Amino acid sequence: MISNDDRLSLDLFGETPALDAIERDDERSTSVEPSDEVVQPFLFDLLPAAPRVDSATAKRLYVHFETFSDVAAFAKLVGQPVTSETRAICYPAGDLRYVIANSGPSVYIDEPEDEILAEFAFEQNELFGGDEWWVEHWRGMPEFVQNNLHPIHSIEVWLRNAVDRDAFGRIIGQKLTAKTRSVWYPETESVSRLDKRYVQVEGDRAQPRYPIYIISKGRWESRQTARELDRMRVPYTIVVEPQEASNYFAVIDAQKIVVLPFSNLGQGSIPARNFVWEHALSLGVRRHWILDDNIMGFYRLHNNMKIPTQSGVMFRAAEDFVDRYENVALAGFQYWMFAPRRTKKPPFYPNARIYSCILIDNALPYRWRGRYNEDTDLSLRALKDGWATVLFYAFIADKTTTLSMKGGNTDELYANVGAKRKEDDGRWLMAESLRQQHPDVTKITWKWGRWQHSVDYSRFRVNKLKLKEGLAIPEGFDNYGMRFERDA
Repeated sequence: MISNDDRLSLDLFGETPALDAIERDDERSTSVEPSDEVVQPFLFDLLPAAPRVDSATAKRLYVHFETFSDVAAFAKLVGQPVTSETRAICYPAGDLRYVIANSGPSVYIDEPEDEILAEFAFEQNELFGGDEWWVEHWRGMPEFVQNNLHPIHSIEVWLRNAVDRDAFGRIIGQKLTAKTRSVWYPETESVSRLDKRYVQVEGDRAQPRYPIYIISKGRWESRQTARELDRMRVPYTIVVEPQEASNYFAVIDAQKIVVLPFSNLGQGSIPARNFVWEHALSLGVRRHWILDDNIMGFYRLHNNMKIPTQSGVMFRAAEDFVDRYENVALAGFQYWMFAPRRTKKPPFYPNARIYSCILIDNALPYRWRGRYNEDTDLSLRALKDGWATVLFYAFIADKTTTLSMKGGNTDELYANVGAKRKEDDGRWLMAESLRQQHPDVTKITWKWGRWQHSVDYSRFRVNKLKLKEGLAIPEGFDNYGMRFERDA
């Protein structure tokens, strides 16, 4: 028996080992028993003289496989030796020696990366006590199952140009574009979010307990967050500046609008955020939500699917979870892009940065400050003082990417992104501002073609969640009346 980690050699000339004995478990190949293992010469010795593929111009595409039989089928399709040890190939066949130096190890890429991924460099499972450290905390919450659906093997395919990319797409039967970063072979079934939803059948817990505020500037036409909350029938208050009030009144119910007593202060959203905090205090509530105005949807992550919710139930469940503890300063929903569907995740992470969709304890002795990265700054101040934060993965928000949408802080704070002098680059200024506020945990790096801040949150692992004394948490799951539906 040859394990998954052993080499599965494939005959370049059409004969392959017997791979019919692959055992599938949850659509995964766990072992293979070939009739005769074919020992192949080194890859470069098998390839005939081939065109040079220059790493400076070649494009890299990741190809993922669920089973080793899929690897074998792919090898026949491209007419090249591909094994469980293969890291990279060229298509059409080229001299791999010119690109292999720049070809990193095969990695799984499912969704966009950003600086947030670097902030979780430490291993959560080890920090919090095993793979299922979260189970005791999550009792009485909606059911959560998230399995590891990573590929059994991945390779890099180097393509010289768009012509080669299109040709490769035709042979694997998939549409490829300049933005395609990874594919599965064979193509996996698409998990559409358009024909599925969670509907609420118990009205008493369909809405949040705490007030929801949206801060908005220059986005009365798009008003993405407001539109989504209207669709979900979730009450909210949108906070706008006076010079734009008439534009918002024309498209939003006047009862949902609060007009700020100031405008164009040149401090980004900070004054509006602090106004919201005081407004919430005046209502006498324990917490308040503050949301960016470019959120396109709210989803429940469960069974490796991201499914939209039809009510405010996820806000209510998040509130109930946070209210169990006496020391949660901030809580919020992870971004869609940072909750890969195929990656095993817990329903929440403690002590991370909370952003864009934030539930705040009104009793905190802080207020918003600065001009950039105010969410990270507020999170770090709370964590340094021993508070805990909760970043939910069970509930996620789909937010428009920073700088991709007009309005908000785009023009005011993020000007000159990509400037030759880093001191003129809005992204560098943003990162440098945070480094000056928290030099003990922040550094600035250049990644993904732009300046990034990178924060080390590992020191806050000691900030334990403190359950309220005498609180009895029910056993099992509580789905809050959510019912899964899909179109016929």
